[in-house]
Formats: sequence, C-alpha cells, structure tokens
Amino acid sequence: MSAKPPPSLASLRAFAAAGRLQSLRDASRELRVTASAVSHHVRAVEEWLNTPLFVRASRQVRLTEAGRRLSDR
Repeated sequence: MSAKPPPSLASLRAFAAAGRLQSLRDASRELRVTASAVSHHVRAVEEWLNTPLFVRASRQVRLTEAGRRLSDR
C-alpha cells in the first residue's frame, strides 16, 4: 500500500488564497482560474490531509479549526 502523493503547489496556492479571502470565487479571480478549479484544488488538499479545511455555505466558505491552523503556517 502506497501513501498518497502530496498536493500540488497549485492546490496549496488555491487553499492559501481561498483561506485568506474566505471565498472560492475571489480566490479564483486572484489566481485567474475558475472557481471550480479552486474547489478541486482545495478538495485535493483536504483529501490528502483527510480532514475538512472549510465549512462551505451557499456563497461563502469559512476555515475550520484545522484550516485555520494550516493557514497560519
């Protein structure tokens, strides 16, 4: 059984932008990619860590405690 490969740099950048801006849409504008791409990148980081990093609401996201700890580093 092999370990999952770490998330890409693009995934980490997407997480950092979304966490800082508290918005997938705003992160997508900053990174010049679609909001869907940001969401997929964030999901890749969450899957690698096996923990949710955001609480997703209808038009916003909030960092979970784990997400706050990761974004402070």
